[in-house]
Amino acid sequence: MDLIEVVPALHLVPLGISNAYLWHDAAGTILIDSGPPGSAPAIQAAMSELGLPREELRRIVLTHFHDDHAGATAELAAWSGASVALGAADADFVRHETPGPDPDFTASERELHTVVAGGL
Repeated sequence: MDLIEVVPALHLVPLGISNAYLWHDAAGTILIDSGPPGSAPAIQAAMSELGLPREELRRIVLTHFHDDHAGATAELAAWSGASVALGAADADFVRHETPGPDPDFTASERELHTVVAGGL
């Protein structure tokens, strides 16, 4: 895995369309964002590569509710027993109790995200 040491004790875990970060010190390990759904094995492999046992993962901190940042949270929390911290306004979205709001694109972004009939 191509882990990047940002500073001592902080590693970037590249997950394709997003990144996660592992902070580890004497108090344990904190995961910042869990990545898109299906990212749990990559996070687990990163922890293994760093010599961090799963029971040291104490908390998962989510920056916001988008699936590319929070999609593997439930799986990783169940695997490790870690607590999850996020903004109160995002909680219902992360638990999939409420659909997330539609994006608010600028005119130039709208052109990039136009859906063509037939899903192309």
